[in-house]
Amino acid sequence: MGIGKGDIIPFDYKTTFFIDTSYTTPRRAVYHIEGTNLHTKLEHNAFFTTCYTPKASTEIDMGTIYTGHVKQGAAPDIPFALNVVCEGLNPTIKPPVKVYFEGNAVRDGLLNLSGTGQQAVAKGVGISLTNDKGVALPFSKSKALPLVWQASGPGSEMYRFSAKARYVPTSGKITAGKADATLTYILEYN
Repeated sequence: MGIGKGDIIPFDYKTTFFIDTSYTTPRRAVYHIEGTNLHTKLEHNAFFTTCYTPKASTEIDMGTIYTGHVKQGAAPDIPFALNVVCEGLNPTIKPPVKVYFEGNAVRDGLLNLSGTGQQAVAKGVGISLTNDKGVALPFSKSKALPLVWQASGPGSEMYRFSAKARYVPTSGKITAGKADATLTYILEYN
């Protein structure tokens, strides 16, 4: 379903408008409003009523990595994707959907581990996050990255954001331990 956009065929309009000056003894001033050959243009910027991910959460299994590989910058990239469905209007052009992130970040693309400084948590390690083109994942709305349109469905559009995560050295001595982190994504559309 789409909403009309553009110039409306010229039309005539006639109505009556009144104002009651006293509620106890109504006396109405009546105004006649009439227009002929009126022109108007419809514009709208709303494309979707909602965008969501079919999965409630996306967990990335980083596996167990030897600390020596992290020190050498040789920890493997772990690919992951965020699939998004946008419902509502079905526009003829595919409107942009963007994403940015929130989390315990040192800077764009570098996430601190959950529980940093606690016993049994790895030290000297962070999680590097980039999109599939190597751009650091943004932690501010002004740097939001576009999702890639995938397909159309009945009243919906499907998008995907592909990214990579990997363990990287941060500062200090690297010690083994639990190395988890949490990241929240924010979708920007319309």
